[in-house]
Amino acid sequence: MENENIYAPPQSDIQQNEAFKENLTYFHVSIKKLIIMGILTLGFYELIWFYKHWDHIKYKMGKNIKPVWRSIFAIIYSYWLFKKIKEDCEQENINVTWVPIFMFIFYFIFGIVSFLPLPFTVFSFLGLIPLVIVQTSVNQMVEKDENCIMNTQFTKLNFVWIAIGIFLFIGIVLDSLGLLTNY
Repeated sequence: MENENIYAPPQSDIQQNEAFKENLTYFHVSIKKLIIMGILTLGFYELIWFYKHWDHIKYKMGKNIKPVWRSIFAIIYSYWLFKKIKEDCEQENINVTWVPIFMFIFYFIFGIVSFLPLPFTVFSFLGLIPLVIVQTSVNQMVEKDENCIMNTQFTKLNFVWIAIGIFLFIGIVLDSLGLLTNY
């Protein structure tokens, strides 16, 4: 029997972890799914979208960032994400015609609109436009990898979030029409 310490914590294979980091890709989601989820979850899917991309940058680049906070405050951090995605796309020879600062301004304006009362807040869904444009480039880059996991199908969890979004939307509309009263 070897002299091994049975009380020692398990050791990991660092090379395996490094290889795992190298294979990470940006978040692939079909444009159709991004739009449907973005609208029917009342924008909550945007948090997932930002989180997945920031999480990739954290591990791929070894950056000490907090993807959760950058997702929650996406209205502030979106410029740096758009800029990094554009740089990575160009490194992969993906033709990118959009400009990060314009995507940021567009997203920022419609993020502010989301805080306005109805009917103005309905226009906040236009904030999905820069995400769709950026995601189109991301998909082109990710699909070059034969090991790419395509995210085109709706999962059970997606349908749960859609149901919650629809329920909240109905509540918002009923409340704005004065049909919900305090008991």
